[in-house]
Amino acid sequence: MIDIHCHLLPGIDDGPRDWEQSVDLCRAMVDDGITRAITTPHFIDGVYENGRAVTGPLLAELIARRGDAGIALELDAA
Repeated sequence: MIDIHCHLLPGIDDGPRDWEQSVDLCRAMVDDGITRAITTPHFIDGVYENGRAVTGPLLAELIARRGDAGIALELDAA
């Protein structure tokens, strides 16, 4: 199963507060049968400025941490 709308990046809009919560969410998704997730933070000019410059490094870090934790969840960005 693919989740095409999830908030996994820490410290972004209404997603997890920190890396621990992000990794825990990845683990829970796999436990629920999800194999791929598309991170989709909110982007609203003047409210949520979550462009690629902000989200790209966070996604790269989450991919690394997910791998270190042995979690088989494919991650991409919207």
